[in-house]
Amino acid sequence: MLDNAISADQVRARAGIALPEAQAAVYMQSAKLEGWTLAEFQDRTRMSSRAARALAYRFGIEFEDFDPLSPPVELVWRKAKKGWELYQGKEAVGLCVRHDLGMPQGKVYVVEAYSVRVSAVTARAAMAQAASKIDAISADLFDGQPVLTRIEEQDGDVDTLFPKLDDKFHACRKAFNS
Repeated sequence: MLDNAISADQVRARAGIALPEAQAAVYMQSAKLEGWTLAEFQDRTRMSSRAARALAYRFGIEFEDFDPLSPPVELVWRKAKKGWELYQGKEAVGLCVRHDLGMPQGKVYVVEAYSVRVSAVTARAAMAQAASKIDAISADLFDGQPVLTRIEEQDGDVDTLFPKLDDKFHACRKAFNS
């Protein structure tokens, strides 16, 4: 059962996080209990969509218009003949390829996926930027479902790009449990 009277200090202690993040989570939980939608929370607090959804996902705070506990849309980068391909399930939805700019330092990786186009010096940086931007527009792309973006290396190693699931993730998910 969720505890309506939990303080930011209690959340901070339970989850092992900084006080500002705990305060934001407590305020978000209170807004949810008052019947706000995530969109209303974003509008009233002027928090970006990405930040609000990341906070709700991290703490498992469910809203009428956002369910952080539903299975996330999984996007996976896999090595291809030329560069990397982004898959949603079995469908290729994006590409990360190296372009030569014709300058001495001039190779850049460009990602095109959905309506996102980014470039960076390394493939991993370009894929991470793309993951963040795709998450920012995921409310439109995936009806507000959480998004999990990973890189699947050829040797089988998997690295989560977004959101970063650190060692405090599970503690945050349990912070509001009494």
